[in-house]
Amino acid sequence: MMGVCGKDGRDYIRLVDLLGIYYQIRDDYMNVKSSEYNDNKGYFEDITEGKFSFLIIYAMKNPLYQGQLLSIMRQKTQDPHVKKYAASLIEQSGAFGYAVNRLQEVESQIYEEIEKLGGNERLVKVVQYLSREFH
Repeated sequence: MMGVCGKDGRDYIRLVDLLGIYYQIRDDYMNVKSSEYNDNKGYFEDITEGKFSFLIIYAMKNPLYQGQLLSIMRQKTQDPHVKKYAASLIEQSGAFGYAVNRLQEVESQIYEEIEKLGGNERLVKVVQYLSREFH
């Protein structure tokens, strides 16, 4: 299997994987927690689309929330009250805190990988900008 290499022969696969993980968790989190994000994308669209996001999967691992969240997911509702209720279940499950911790872990790994690849100040600044809500 071929790696993703730059002109200098460095392998960027791990960095790209980490950036993808970071983006997905951040997107799931922001879709529920950020009013600016909601204004542009819509509030908790994963519920409406029936997508099992990082947060929903984490919350559903707890039997206390699994049945209710599964029922809500099957509805694919646009009702903001139901979405807020789902968000409260996710909050109670600890999923938001877990997501922030995971984002911080992945962010650290991204910085380490950037450094291993010779550094890139612009990319570091992009990651810092994206992570400003989590510090």
